Amino acid sequence: SSVERIILPDTATLACYMVKRLTRLVANWEVDATRMTENLEATRGAIFSQSALLALVEAGMSRDAAYRAVQEASRTSHESHTHLRDVLATMPAVSSVLSAARLEAAFDTSRVLRHAGRAVDALSELD
Repeated sequence: SSVERIILPDTATLACYMVKRLTRLVANWEVDATRMTENLEATRGAIFSQSALLALVEAGMSRDAAYRAVQEASRTSHESHTHLRDVLATMPAVSSVLSAARLEAAFDTSRVLRHAGRAVDALSELD
Protein backbone atom coordinates (compact mmCIF):
# COMPACT_ATOMS: atom_id res chain seq x y z
CA SER A 1 0.00 0.00 0.00
CA SER A 2 0.97 3.63 -0.20
CA VAL A 3 1.84 3.78 3.51
CA GLU A 4 4.55 1.12 3.17
CA ARG A 5 6.04 2.94 0.18
CA ILE A 6 6.63 5.96 2.42
CA ILE A 7 7.39 4.35 5.78
CA LEU A 8 9.92 1.72 4.67
CA PRO A 9 12.30 4.09 2.83
CA ASP A 10 12.00 6.66 5.63
CA THR A 11 12.79 3.98 8.21
CA ALA A 12 15.87 2.86 6.29
CA THR A 13 17.05 6.47 5.94
CA LEU A 14 16.56 7.08 9.66
CA ALA A 15 18.42 3.88 10.59
CA CYS A 16 21.34 4.87 8.34
CA TYR A 17 21.43 8.34 9.90
CA MET A 18 21.40 6.87 13.42
CA VAL A 19 24.29 4.51 12.65
CA LYS A 20 26.35 7.34 11.16
CA ARG A 21 25.71 9.57 14.20
CA LEU A 22 26.60 6.76 16.59
CA THR A 23 29.79 6.00 14.66
CA ARG A 24 30.89 9.64 14.89
CA LEU A 25 30.01 9.70 18.58
CA VAL A 26 32.06 6.65 19.57
CA ALA A 27 34.93 7.07 17.09
CA ASN A 28 37.16 8.87 19.58
CA TRP A 29 36.22 7.11 22.79
CA GLU A 30 39.10 5.99 24.95
CA VAL A 31 38.87 3.26 27.55
CA ASP A 32 40.26 4.00 31.00
CA ALA A 33 41.06 0.46 32.14
CA THR A 34 41.92 1.59 35.66
CA ARG A 35 38.58 3.34 36.09
CA MET A 36 36.73 0.35 34.63
CA THR A 37 38.41 -1.93 37.16
CA GLU A 38 37.48 0.46 39.96
CA ASN A 39 33.86 0.46 38.78
CA LEU A 40 33.78 -3.35 38.72
CA GLU A 41 35.28 -3.53 42.21
CA ALA A 42 32.79 -0.95 43.50
CA THR A 43 30.06 -3.58 43.13
CA ARG A 44 31.85 -5.71 45.75
CA GLY A 45 31.22 -8.80 43.66
CA ALA A 46 27.48 -8.30 43.11
CA ILE A 47 27.99 -8.59 39.35
CA PHE A 48 29.22 -12.15 39.91
CA SER A 49 26.18 -13.36 41.84
CA GLN A 50 24.95 -15.43 38.88
CA SER A 51 28.39 -17.00 38.44
CA ALA A 52 28.43 -17.88 42.13
CA LEU A 53 24.93 -19.36 41.91
CA LEU A 54 25.87 -21.48 38.89
CA ALA A 55 29.08 -22.66 40.58
CA LEU A 56 27.05 -23.80 43.59
CA VAL A 57 24.56 -25.64 41.38
CA GLU A 58 27.40 -27.30 39.43
CA ALA A 59 28.94 -28.36 42.75
CA GLY A 60 25.76 -30.23 43.66
CA MET A 61 23.66 -27.75 45.61
CA SER A 62 20.02 -27.53 44.57
CA ARG A 63 19.17 -24.43 42.57
CA ASP A 64 16.72 -23.25 45.22
CA ALA A 65 19.27 -23.64 48.03
CA ALA A 66 21.96 -21.95 45.93
CA TYR A 67 19.61 -19.08 45.16
CA ARG A 68 18.80 -18.60 48.85
CA ALA A 69 22.49 -18.75 49.81
CA VAL A 70 23.53 -16.19 47.19
CA GLN A 71 20.57 -13.98 48.06
CA GLU A 72 21.45 -14.04 51.75
CA ALA A 73 25.13 -13.44 51.01
CA SER A 74 24.27 -10.56 48.67
CA ARG A 75 22.16 -8.91 51.33
CA THR A 76 24.93 -9.32 53.91
CA SER A 77 27.53 -8.06 51.45
CA HIS A 78 25.49 -4.96 50.72
CA GLU A 79 24.73 -4.20 54.36
CA SER A 80 28.29 -4.79 55.61
CA HIS A 81 30.13 -3.35 52.57
CA THR A 82 31.99 -6.66 52.26
CA HIS A 83 32.88 -8.45 49.03
CA LEU A 84 30.30 -11.09 48.10
CA ARG A 85 33.04 -13.69 47.63
CA ASP A 86 34.21 -13.18 51.22
CA VAL A 87 30.67 -13.50 52.59
CA LEU A 88 30.04 -16.68 50.61
CA ALA A 89 33.35 -18.15 51.79
CA THR A 90 32.24 -17.82 55.42
CA MET A 91 28.93 -19.62 54.86
CA PRO A 92 29.07 -23.31 55.89
CA ALA A 93 26.44 -24.26 53.29
CA VAL A 94 28.72 -22.85 50.58
CA SER A 95 32.12 -24.00 51.83
CA SER A 96 30.81 -27.54 52.31
CA VAL A 97 30.13 -27.95 48.57
CA LEU A 98 32.45 -25.46 46.90
CA SER A 99 36.23 -25.27 47.18
CA ALA A 100 37.91 -21.93 47.79
CA ALA A 101 39.56 -22.14 44.36
CA ARG A 102 36.24 -22.77 42.58
CA LEU A 103 34.61 -19.91 44.50
CA GLU A 104 37.49 -17.63 43.51
CA ALA A 105 37.11 -18.73 39.88
CA ALA A 106 33.44 -17.68 39.92
CA PHE A 107 34.62 -14.12 40.60
CA ASP A 108 37.31 -14.02 37.90
CA THR A 109 36.85 -10.95 35.69
CA SER A 110 38.93 -12.40 32.85
CA ARG A 111 36.30 -15.11 32.35
CA VAL A 112 33.59 -12.47 32.01
CA LEU A 113 35.62 -10.27 29.69
CA ARG A 114 36.97 -13.07 27.48
CA HIS A 115 34.88 -11.97 24.48
CA ALA A 116 35.42 -8.22 24.87
CA GLY A 117 38.23 -8.14 22.31
CA ARG A 118 36.03 -9.77 19.71
CA ALA A 119 33.29 -7.21 20.33
CA VAL A 120 35.74 -4.33 19.95
CA ASP A 121 37.14 -5.86 16.77
CA ALA A 122 33.63 -6.18 15.34
CA LEU A 123 32.96 -2.51 16.08
CA SER A 124 36.19 -1.42 14.41
CA GLU A 125 35.19 -3.34 11.27
CA LEU A 126 32.12 -1.11 10.85
CA ASP A 127 34.19 1.58 9.11
